[in-house]
Amino acid sequence: MARYKFGEPISDDDILDVQGIEYPMVPVGMRAMRRLLVLKRTVNVDRPDGADLTEAELDLALDIVVNAVRPEYRERFKEHIEDSVPPALVVQIASAVMAAFSDLDPTQPESSSGGSSPTGPASTDGAPVAELTPAI
Repeated sequence: MARYKFGEPISDDDILDVQGIEYPMVPVGMRAMRRLLVLKRTVNVDRPDGADLTEAELDLALDIVVNAVRPEYRERFKEHIEDSVPPALVVQIASAVMAAFSDLDPTQPESSSGGSSPTGPASTDGAPVAELTPAI
């Protein structure tokens, strides 16, 4: 009989530190990943720089950060946010949470190359421009 074993159980919580108060975060599992993919479709990526945040965007940012922490800490965290965290910081935290999840996004294609380094032996900086070969 074949036996398959994948991964290790999650043992340590990631911690979200907001204004010196630590909140254990939910593990990154399938539920969190599905939720992220839904949220990514909801976020308005075409918002012009400097445009005021809408109430819907603030609500979404609040939803993202509150649901990033373990359920037993959410109510306390939400009160903390409502009492003393400015909207710009909530959006910054939400962006960081989304970026952390995006690093784990299975739908993101992986690069086939690590690219070239900006300096050093693998650098293309200062390399001569390749000449075009005329068509025959």
